[in-house]
Amino acid sequence: MLKANGIECYVVDPASIATSRRRRRAKTEKLDGAALVRALLAFKRGEPRVCAMVKAQIKREVDRLELLLEQLAAVENERGTLLAAQKNVATETPAPTAMLLDIKGIGPEFAAIL
Repeated sequence: MLKANGIECYVVDPASIATSRRRRRAKTEKLDGAALVRALLAFKRGEPRVCAMVKAQIKREVDRLELLLEQLAAVENERGTLLAAQKNVATETPAPTAMLLDIKGIGPEFAAIL
């Protein structure tokens, strides 16, 4: 909504903002806000190591998650096809996975692993 109204948005990783480790500093919203504004201005000036933006990182993680979910769906479909083929084969002795599926409490994933 902010971008649609022409407002620039940045998500800053708070751990990436440099702080002095030599002495303890006061912790107030005003000081934290000022440090965040200084870091953002330095980032906009072109200093890339001042702070890290997480918006692009989140998008990459979501892309990886979507790819993983697609791969899991493909593996599950293939497993289901193999189990169905083993169950439909008309033989005197059913396949071990088909027999395992008949046991209450054993699902297709565990039967395929066994």
